[in-house]
Amino acid sequence: YREPGVLLWRGFTLQQIAHQCFGNTNDLGKGRQMPIHYGSNKHNYFTVSSPIATQLPQAVGAAYSLKMDGKNACAVTFCGDGATSEVCDDEYEPTISLKKVIIEEHITMVIADI
Repeated sequence: YREPGVLLWRGFTLQQIAHQCFGNTNDLGKGRQMPIHYGSNKHNYFTVSSPIATQLPQAVGAAYSLKMDGKNACAVTFCGDGATSEVCDDEYEPTISLKKVIIEEHITMVIADI
């Protein structure tokens, strides 16, 4: 997935990632999550969801919660081309508009010759 670099940057260790992948007793989720579904309350990092693009409305909800709590923070989410072709903005835009949450879209496309 796209997220581990950010999690490492926030202080999550490679050892913690390994514990999560193996679902052992040192895993913060105690093996209750699928592999590579990292999460850490300490690092304000929610777990990845398996279905495509479900993180988009979740990020809107998190942003709204931060706004309502008056916190000077932001919600960030990651998605790939599957999410952009599977879900259109119309599906989560009403929530964004209703809650007056600011959404910035930054799309980076990487093209590689194979």
